[in-house]
Amino acid sequence: MPHAPFPSVKGMPPVTDGSVDSLFAAYAASGVFGAGRMARALDVLEKMVRDDGCTVFLGLAGPLSAGGMRPIVADMVERGLVDALFTTGANAVHDLLECWECHHFHGDEAADDDELAEKGYARVFDLFVEESSFAGFEDRVQEAFDTIPEDDWRTMTPSRLLSLLGSDLEASGSILGAAARKGVPVFAPSLTDSVLGLQLFLRAQTKPTTLDVVGDMAALSDLVYGTERRGMIALGGGVPKHYMMGAATLVGGHDYALQVTLDRPEGGGLSGAPLREGKSWHKVARGADYVTVIGDTFIVFPLLYAGLLSRLRDKRGKR
Repeated sequence: MPHAPFPSVKGMPPVTDGSVDSLFAAYAASGVFGAGRMARALDVLEKMVRDDGCTVFLGLAGPLSAGGMRPIVADMVERGLVDALFTTGANAVHDLLECWECHHFHGDEAADDDELAEKGYARVFDLFVEESSFAGFEDRVQEAFDTIPEDDWRTMTPSRLLSLLGSDLEASGSILGAAARKGVPVFAPSLTDSVLGLQLFLRAQTKPTTLDVVGDMAALSDLVYGTERRGMIALGGGVPKHYMMGAATLVGGHDYALQVTLDRPEGGGLSGAPLREGKSWHKVARGADYVTVIGDTFIVFPLLYAGLLSRLRDKRGKR
């Protein structure tokens, strides 16, 4: 009987040396299901960051800052592995909370929410945060707003505001702090849908306050047009994913794309949409290298990043 024109599935050898390289080699040996997607995702990620002509976009949706992903994202920025960040307002807020020593806590998913409210805690699944932290946050952020000259508020964009807030953050592991130091723009078109947005509204009651979201689109288009190729890493979906993909329509789509999501495609929402759909919208280029990993970002991406750093140490290249 002739062999099928496809690679054969091999058994995954036990990882006896404890190395991330051996783990991903085992994933690649299988080549199918989640293991195969993980192996291909690391290949796409490596190609993306090694491509000298590629501008790399990283999108942050979901409770990444609150749940402990800040140091990984900050490290990517510090190493020069990403050229622009795209985030929800919430991730910016929780990055600031941690920098201002308002911490997040381990909780219990079975906790009674009425009791949590009485004790002054808010929660995201099994993560808790003290409501009093936000009172302190409000004072700190208004103080930070007041250090910005009034003339700057006439042309303030979300990326400019986040850069100014980040410039005063010296704590290691801060996303906004690392981005400000490295000159990496942080685009947040939905910034007003967050506690920061509420604080901007409160400031606007007594002082001139403008947030020019359209101004960021001009900066983003300059970034897109100023590169030969583009790559996208979407951790979660929502506005950050759509903003990264929408910007790429100006130039025919992303040449590399990696998505990590737990959302499903059947409802038609962008967060669960397969990346291949982006081709019909010119958000993903024809002939692009792309892969979607279905899984928890907090599990999947630290593994992928460990694999990437190992490869970058072993092979000379762009980064």
